Amino acid sequence: MTKGNWKSKFSKDPFSTMVYAMTAPSFAIVNPHTGKVDDYKDKYVIVDSKTGVVTFDEDATQSGFDAAHTVTIRISADSPWGAIENMNVGESGYYVDVTFTIGKGASNNYKGEM
Repeated sequence: MTKGNWKSKFSKDPFSTMVYAMTAPSFAIVNPHTGKVDDYKDKYVIVDSKTGVVTFDEDATQSGFDAAHTVTIRISADSPWGAIENMNVGESGYYVDVTFTIGKGASNNYKGEM
C-alpha cells in the first residue's frame, strides 16, 4: 500500500489506528455456555486476539469432525467519538459476533491459517 503521496509527505498508513486515534479491534471466542468472552478455550479453534487469524488446533487437523461444531468469534472495538454504527453495545464496549459451523464429517488437512 502506498503511504501518502509526494505532495503531502504523509508518512503514515492512512488506514492505521494511529491516524484516526481509534483502538485496534480485538478478537475472542465466545463461551457457548455463558455467551460471554472469558477464558474459554474452544475444543478445535484458536483465534489470535490481536490479528483475528483463525487456526485449527492439532486435534482438528488430524481427524474429521464426528459432529457439527459451531464457534462464535467476538470482534470488539472502541471509539473515542461515541457509538459505532451497526455494532452491539455490551458491558465491555462495542462488538459484533461472527458465528460459523464446521459440518459433520468435515476434515481439515490444511495446516495453515484461514
